[in-house]
Amino acid sequence: MKNPTAGPEARVLTPAERADDERMLAKCRVLGAVRWRRCPQCAARAYSPCQVRPRADCLARWLAAYKAGKITRADLIGAISGLVVITAAQLVEERAA
Repeated sequence: MKNPTAGPEARVLTPAERADDERMLAKCRVLGAVRWRRCPQCAARAYSPCQVRPRADCLARWLAAYKAGKITRADLIGAISGLVVITAAQLVEERAA
């Protein structure tokens, strides 16, 4: 049976496109895990960023997600590797995640 939604533009992803998709999905997985509950620092609602522009979350939220086992050590290291000063109130920009 033919797929009715597959048009002439339907094709297989290239390895580079597949890698981009996997990076995007990994970022969404990590941010969802970090934002899974209210921020312990600033009380931002669950699944919303602590700061809207630029989108960022308190480091306390990242630490809580790590402590709860929602993100890996590598995820946490990736988020804090660019920080110069580290405090619980420090914001981690979404693009750094």
